[in-house]
Amino acid sequence: MATANDAIPDGKLRLEIVTPKGVALKVAVDEVTVPGVQGELGVLPGHLPLVAALRPGLVTYREGNDTKKCAVAGGLAEVETDRVVIIAPDFALREHIDPVQVRKALQEADQELAKAE
Repeated sequence: MATANDAIPDGKLRLEIVTPKGVALKVAVDEVTVPGVQGELGVLPGHLPLVAALRPGLVTYREGNDTKKCAVAGGLAEVETDRVVIIAPDFALREHIDPVQVRKALQEADQELAKAE
């Protein structure tokens, strides 16, 4: 059920990212770009409803002049005229991603793949 706090300002979209842990992000935005399996999908207020499968990648959203990014590990995006809901198995804000740890994990995964071959 919508509450007064859930009201969406005119000309905005409500972006919600939901993971198995619950609602990870809920913001009013001007524009959203999601990593669809068939390519990037841009969404503006008033977009036609659709459901799209997502690949792992970056979700970019604009709040006024601020552009922000976060990562999702695949999932689904449901688009309505005034709302985008992303259901993803995992989510991370860009500022919470440690590039050193990501490179280390990638190197370890590459080593495991080389052993398997």
